[in-house]
Amino acid sequence: MGEGAPTPHEGEAHESDGAEVPSVAEAAEVEAPLVSEAEATGARASRTIEAAAAGAGAPETTKADVIIVRPSAQEVEMKAAEASVAPLVQELGREASRAAEATRVEAQRLKEKAEASRAEALHWKEKAKASRVEAQRWEQKAKESEAEVTRAAEASIAGQAMLETEIGEHDALKGAIRTTCEALGVEGV
Repeated sequence: MGEGAPTPHEGEAHESDGAEVPSVAEAAEVEAPLVSEAEATGARASRTIEAAAAGAGAPETTKADVIIVRPSAQEVEMKAAEASVAPLVQELGREASRAAEATRVEAQRLKEKAEASRAEALHWKEKAKASRVEAQRWEQKAKESEAEVTRAAEASIAGQAMLETEIGEHDALKGAIRTTCEALGVEGV
């Protein structure tokens, strides 16, 4: 191990510890002290390219320090939170889908009810219009009947006046005839 390399209890993995020992190729890729997983990934990629360029096709391997990347407490908490949140998110998603479907069904039912109400309102509007037309027709008939009654009354008054005139003329004529008969001495008139 080189200077600045982790001590065996800090970072070196041994099969006897029960730790998973990376392959020699993986060990050759990483030669840095303990770093975060993101940093290790970036370092591993650049070192892999360097190792491939330096020993392209060489069958021999080199000994390298093995670094175990331990996540920080914050990373552990985040992963635990993600793991516990995922089922909740899925359940919330299912509940949201059920609620959305129920809302869609209810909206469709209300739309159909509104359309039925609109049709009913239109029906009653047409009935009201027909009733207004009927009322206007009856009002017109009433006016016509009233005018006819007025004409009949006026005709009756005129007829009565004419009859009274004729009766008066008849009585005057009858009186003249009686006077003439009396003057002529005709009896029984």
